[in-house]
Amino acid sequence: MRAATAENVEPGAGVPVSIPLDAVSGAGTYVCNWNGQLLRVPPGAATPRGLAINIVGREPLFVTRISDDPRLPLERARARAAALRLTVGF
Repeated sequence: MRAATAENVEPGAGVPVSIPLDAVSGAGTYVCNWNGQLLRVPPGAATPRGLAINIVGREPLFVTRISDDPRLPLERARARAAALRLTVGF
C-alpha cells in the first residue's frame, strides 16, 4: 500500500497519515504538525534508520508528507498543506 500524500489523496478524503519525525525515511517535503513549519528532506538525509538529525520535544513530533519532491515550490507547498487542512506556518 502506498503512503498517502497530497498528490494521491482524493478531494475530501481527509488528511494523509502523519508519521513520527524519527520515522521519516524518504526524501520529500513535509509539514511539521506541531508548528506548521516546512521540512525539506533531500535525498541522502533520510536513511532506513531515520533522519540524519534529531529534534527533541516534550511530546512526540509528527510530520505529514505533502510531496515526494524536496524542492516543491513554496506556493505549491502552501496550497497542498491548506488543501489538506494542515497548519501552514511557512
